Amino acid sequence: MNFEEIFNRAAVNFDPEKFKELKGKYGFEISGGIPEKFTIEVTDDRVIFINGINDALNLKVISDMETIQGIISGDIKAVPAFMSGKVKILGDMTAAMKIKKLFNTLR
Repeated sequence: MNFEEIFNRAAVNFDPEKFKELKGKYGFEISGGIPEKFTIEVTDDRVIFINGINDALNLKVISDMETIQGIISGDIKAVPAFMSGKVKILGDMTAAMKIKKLFNTLR
């Protein structure tokens, strides 16, 4: 799974009104992903994919490829994956709940 391609496709259909509460920077470390480390920045009018981890993050998600694929497809629920330790969240837990909305648009 190439995350840059996935998020760039999502950026084409980005609706700023639906995501205004998501504004911020979200880092991801996904073992087995392409790339394994990336940042998604949500601004007032777009979503931006950045290779690597940005320093000033609202949230950092750490997981493996299988789990993230399952969350994106809807086969795995994010909260149980977090509770079981398959997903680790560093930073603002409120932002973690909001970013689920962004993942839902990737389906």
